[in-house]
Amino acid sequence: MPDAHDIDQLERQRHDLLGELAAIGPFRPGRLIETRRKCGKPTCHCARPGDPGHPGWALVRRVGGRLVSRGVPRGALLDTRAQIAEHQRFRDVTRRLVEANEDLCRARLKAGRDAGRGAKKGGSAAR
Repeated sequence: MPDAHDIDQLERQRHDLLGELAAIGPFRPGRLIETRRKCGKPTCHCARPGDPGHPGWALVRRVGGRLVSRGVPRGALLDTRAQIAEHQRFRDVTRRLVEANEDLCRARLKAGRDAGRGAKKGGSAAR
């Protein structure tokens, strides 16, 4: 049976994770990929056969089962990488927060049941 100390510790852990969540900066999901494209100008080097085209970057992610791509200006690459990393941090903190909440709810439930405040075994809570 979890004691009050265990529940207090789980509540502190949950509180700390909520603080981490609040400290997360701007984020967005996806990954960066290098792209190549032809500009369409007939006198440009990219119009020659075999030329790979102009390099660029795109942020790619799934939205509603479809792959969505957005161009990223070269000057925004560092910010975009930081935002992608922050999204990974967001996912990690929310995963740990869900786990902490599950542990806390389970501990509270067990403490309440052991004190005789829970539903009877085999019975139905809704009648």
